[in-house]
Amino acid sequence: MAKSATLQAERREEARRKLVCYRAKCCILDKMLTIIENAESRLVSITAQYEETTSSGTARDTMGDQIIMLNDEVGRMSGICADLGAALDEVLDLINGLLPDHPNAALVLSKRYLEPNFEPTFAEIAVETGYSEDRVRHLHLEGLDLIAEKIFAE
Repeated sequence: MAKSATLQAERREEARRKLVCYRAKCCILDKMLTIIENAESRLVSITAQYEETTSSGTARDTMGDQIIMLNDEVGRMSGICADLGAALDEVLDLINGLLPDHPNAALVLSKRYLEPNFEPTFAEIAVETGYSEDRVRHLHLEGLDLIAEKIFAE
């Protein structure tokens, strides 16, 4: 029994870590998207300036090389954002997969982990949902067990 309870606790913790990472990845994705947006804006401006200087014959090849390198960096950052987006989608799919059969557990998990800048307490979730704090804790553990089943089934 103890081994089973220990294994269950370890799996719950793995599921919890995966869900907690969602919030951190959201923050990283937001920052990356802002950086990309700024870089793309600067790239457009630099490209326009470069085209003006090439028409007058005073452009240097190094500026063209810098534009190419900047464009490559924006492409790499976009790839990282796509990977982060896929990781975020995986967490959403895990929680949304609970909805048909376990909507209350999915609700508690989404309130606890899917808020990008805030992790509410069980008491706050209880007030918001109308459940008792003990019921929210139970649904949280049930949800973690269900997520762990999916993670370890893969």
